[in-house]
Amino acid sequence: MQGIPIRRKGAKEYDLFIVLEDENLARMKEYDPAEIEPSNMGAPWNGLRLRRILLCYANPEDAKLLPGLIRDGRGKEVMDILTRGWRFRPELGDHDGPYINMGAKPS
Repeated sequence: MQGIPIRRKGAKEYDLFIVLEDENLARMKEYDPAEIEPSNMGAPWNGLRLRRILLCYANPEDAKLLPGLIRDGRGKEVMDILTRGWRFRPELGDHDGPYINMGAKPS
């Protein structure tokens, strides 16, 4: 699993791409949750507002490509790879409206 923070130049907020790979999905099917602690990412991310979390999948070939692209500062290519199948499908639950509170109370 990889956590990839991406922000637009000069922005005060960032998006966090959580990249799940086959091994992560196998563990999750056994009810072993994956987690990322954004506060552990350090500077400059700690001083920015987390705007959005995107859960993505990387096949083995993509997973090998991503570290080099990130190291080379090619964030746009990373986003293009990870979101190449993005479609808005409201019939499957996609929406842009507010989330429904299912009754959970903050702990």
